[in-house]
Amino acid sequence: MEVISRDDFYSLAPKMSKEIEWEDEVVPVVDVIMQMEIKQQLGNFKYMEIVKWLETGDGIECLEVLWNGGKYEDSCGETGIIDGMKKAVVYYVYAHLIKRGNSYFAQTGYRQFNDEYTILTSDKMTESNYQYYKSIADSYMADCFQYIRTCKSLNKCSTEKNLRSKKIYVIKSE
Repeated sequence: MEVISRDDFYSLAPKMSKEIEWEDEVVPVVDVIMQMEIKQQLGNFKYMEIVKWLETGDGIECLEVLWNGGKYEDSCGETGIIDGMKKAVVYYVYAHLIKRGNSYFAQTGYRQFNDEYTILTSDKMTESNYQYYKSIADSYMADCFQYIRTCKSLNKCSTEKNLRSKKIYVIKSE
């Protein structure tokens, strides 16, 4: 199952100065992001609904708007716009690619290729860029959660299970 196509990635991600290997660099990162970011944030039930919709293409209209973005109407009759979960995934992948970069670990620390020479990478700059693009992805996901809440109140999406909820159990010992 291809979650993000190459054309979607290059059209939604910020412009890059270097060409990256799609199959070797991006596709594995997309799989990791779907498992570690999206599934963890949505919970298993909503994640499986989206995966099923991505695989088959048929299902609830609500999921198409959630994934691709678009306009929607909330329970008060106000129109909202969502950029879509696809864009959030693209920004998570982009942030991950920035963090990893074109570097490798050597005896003297992380080094980055620069023509025929290598230079030490600046962890501070890489980390700040990573945090910047990850925060953009997080804001796109926040919009997605707002849409899911609105969609549930309109009964467009399946309401059998809620988003992931955390339960805290207190065990008293005497």
